[in-house]
Amino acid sequence: MGNHKKVNKGKNMNSKQINIAANIRNLRTGLGLSQDKLAQEFNVSVQAVSKWETGASMPDIMMLPKIADFFDISLDDLFYGAEEVQEPDLAVEQTNDEVYETENVTLTPDSSFETSSPEEPDISEDFEDYFRKFLRKDTIDYNNRESKFLRRLFRFENESSDTTIHVIRYSGGQYIESVYEDDTTVKLDFSDYQDNKINIAVWGNAAVKGNIGGFVDAEGNVSCGIVGGNLSAGDSVECGNVGGNLAAGDSVTCGNVGGTVNVGDSLTCADIAGSANSGYSIQCMAIYGNATAGENLSCCNVKGKLEANGDAATGNIGGDVYCGGDISCGDVEGAVKADGDVTCGDVGGSVEAGGDAKCDNVGGAVRAGCDVSCNNVGGPVKSDCDVQCNNVGGSVKSGGDVTCNNIEGSLCADGDVECNNISGDVHCGGDVECENIDGSAEVVGSLNADTIKASVTAGGEINAETISNCILNRQE
Repeated sequence: MGNHKKVNKGKNMNSKQINIAANIRNLRTGLGLSQDKLAQEFNVSVQAVSKWETGASMPDIMMLPKIADFFDISLDDLFYGAEEVQEPDLAVEQTNDEVYETENVTLTPDSSFETSSPEEPDISEDFEDYFRKFLRKDTIDYNNRESKFLRRLFRFENESSDTTIHVIRYSGGQYIESVYEDDTTVKLDFSDYQDNKINIAVWGNAAVKGNIGGFVDAEGNVSCGIVGGNLSAGDSVECGNVGGNLAAGDSVTCGNVGGTVNVGDSLTCADIAGSANSGYSIQCMAIYGNATAGENLSCCNVKGKLEANGDAATGNIGGDVYCGGDISCGDVEGAVKADGDVTCGDVGGSVEAGGDAKCDNVGGAVRAGCDVSCNNVGGPVKSDCDVQCNNVGGSVKSGGDVTCNNIEGSLCADGDVECNNISGDVHCGGDVECENIDGSAEVVGSLNADTIKASVTAGGEINAETISNCILNRQE
């Protein structure tokens, strides 16, 4: 052998200590990955990963390049550890530097939707399988044209369905827990990628141009297009259709919602497949579950029960109704209770109104603080004012006049009475005109009837064709 001197080019290997175990462990935990997740990536057991990280064993020599490629580092960095990454200069606009972060990548974007500037990175390359890997978790300058991540960022394909972009605050080289306090709005542009399945998690406010195929979870406000999954916001929401559930701390304006809706303030939307709960008003097309509004409610149809502290105007309602104000609706399958007026079509249950009650057919009883105007009522009717009905299946008590066709029970009215048939007794503070009264009649005014089957007492004139088994006590 010749007398040759070995030259070490590049790094001084003697100045660093090989520590693959610690490097793998630090890289994994830095990305927030479990040992199980890393084991799945390399098709090895969890015990093997544990031994790598404790130094009990080393990865196979053929595995080392795969590990380095997975963490997007060189073999030198895997053996000796990466040198400290120089943070980008954020001194110019520290108050407007948001950070977009996948489960393992952060980047500092600009603050607008414009993508045609010559300073923007080239993202025209194919997406390939880039997001099937976990990248090194460091800060990537948005103006860096050499960034592989940025060149591929918006080339999402369907296989990226598990990708979540986490948006956090970055300023002065430090992570900040929340962007909510200064109302900074983070902006994302997915307008050219309509088939993505990206999830968005935002620690603050977000304005997304285009549609989001996955879920959206934000601490502050959200404005976006269509959301394929659930949407949750700590503040207000303006969006298109939402495929899943929607929850917001403030007002919501959206298209169709595929699940339930819970909002702290007003809700304006199209159709809701589930229930809707709003701290203020609700305006929508149809709600296929229950509807609860802190104030007014206006919908075409509600498939479940309805509860509103204010006024309500709807089409058909599939359940019970409670309204703190007036209710105007189509048919109601359940009962109706309102502090104000009730104006409905057919009601399957009872009706209780603080004001007027105007319905078509009512399956149960009717109680109103003022006038009652219905077609057929299956139960009794009680009104503090006038009553106008076709048929009443029970008794009638009225503080005013009564005009009915048939009454299956007794009748008590402070005003005048005009009916065809009354199956029970009649007590009237005014005049009575009836065809048949099956019970007795006590009338303050005059009485005109065809047939009375019991006793008659009247303060005025009595005109009757037939009075059966009665004692006539005419009072002058």
